[in-house]
Amino acid sequence: MFGWIHESLRQLVTRKYGQEAWLKILELANLNEPECEIAHYYKDEETMRLVQAVANVIGIPVEEVWEAYGSFLIHFTMETGWDELLRVMARNLEVGLFYFDFKNSDILILPCLEERFRAR
Repeated sequence: MFGWIHESLRQLVTRKYGQEAWLKILELANLNEPECEIAHYYKDEETMRLVQAVANVIGIPVEEVWEAYGSFLIHFTMETGWDELLRVMARNLEVGLFYFDFKNSDILILPCLEERFRAR
């Protein structure tokens, strides 16, 4: 998964539970980078181990980790300026995220795709 996910998860954990909790999570997930590389593509298995470790360390179900992450991600995205990029890419969040996925795959997006996507 895109490194942005790991970094924003790190931000959530360290802000709410501290650096010590994050280091314990990394150890439990068998990951050894205290900092996350935003442009790095992590294997899905690594991300899932990381989320499971977060759940274990803070003592909540994985589903609640994803819920908390989703809420935090919106604020973190705006805080770091990515909201401007999403606004430029599309008229609404759903289409913006659709474009964002393709943009990160280095696929050229044609304006007609927005119409096809909205028709779904």
